[in-house]
Amino acid sequence: MKAISYIGINLVAIGVGLLAAIAAGNAVRGREPAFAAERPLRVRIELSNHPDTTGALIAGYNYRLLQEFAAEHGLQADIRKAAPDTAALDSLRRGAWDLLVLPWPQEAADSLVFTPMPDSCAVWAVTARPKSRHRLVHRFLNALPERWDYARTREPFFRIYDPLRVAARGRKLDALGPYDDLIRKYSEGRAWDWRLLAALIFQESRFHIEARSRRGAEGLLQMMPRTARNFGLDNTLDPEESIRAAADYLGHLEYIFRGDADSQEDLQMIVLAAYNAGEGNIKEAIGRAKQYDVPYGTWDYISNHLDYIAQDTYNGDETRVFVERVYAWYEAFCKIVPE
Repeated sequence: MKAISYIGINLVAIGVGLLAAIAAGNAVRGREPAFAAERPLRVRIELSNHPDTTGALIAGYNYRLLQEFAAEHGLQADIRKAAPDTAALDSLRRGAWDLLVLPWPQEAADSLVFTPMPDSCAVWAVTARPKSRHRLVHRFLNALPERWDYARTREPFFRIYDPLRVAARGRKLDALGPYDDLIRKYSEGRAWDWRLLAALIFQESRFHIEARSRRGAEGLLQMMPRTARNFGLDNTLDPEESIRAAADYLGHLEYIFRGDADSQEDLQMIVLAAYNAGEGNIKEAIGRAKQYDVPYGTWDYISNHLDYIAQDTYNGDETRVFVERVYAWYEAFCKIVPE
């Protein structure tokens, strides 16, 4: 009987061990994360081939949702612009990135899973393995229309309007664009009305975070790479960092030109001109104005000397028009969202 008991005990022990091993294996597989928790979620946006990015702020809308997706799963997100989509898909396959946002790809894409957004404005692509990855993406995107704040989140990115027309009709809006809160935040403690900073952003990019000029300026505020580096801007696609860096740069320009302006409005116009033309060119124009030994502290007087700047490639009319347009947007914004 003892032998039988020992055999029974051993069989039970073996069975328990096997069950524990199976459970452990399942637990390990169950713990396989959809995305690595020890590093930021690596996301790239590539919408250069999108049929129409002028009718909505597609990149900005996706950026906002990607931030929410990452936060929902306890992750930080590193969201940047990608190269053209063929290279982007290859990089996604190789695991260089975790998630890619792009128009519906024209080529076959084996080993990848594409989930369209409810608005049909882009697709989110991930690798087919692990399955939990594309399940999370699918669940998040398909749940968007059911969210209580869906319309409020979406609306600022899809409301494209002409500020001059809206102001002329006497219409009021609850927001100028999707970044009002950030613009207000980084205008605090400065002499600038937040709507003037919003007008500068509108002039530079029309609120498109992915904007890029032929000269290489990028982001909401079209900062050149060297200026961006000098003010700590690493990712021009990041709207908050772009606004923060530009506000710091504007503060730097205000400090430089404060002694050359007769009024705060003149100072702001001079700063806007320097933002557009470069502080060196505006210093040269002010220097020329000083040579005539007449009052030079007004923007009107200084702007008359822009045509005499030595650089062959510089166009004084471009800077004058830039300042005029920013102030036109500003006046319209003050009517649209009065304070």
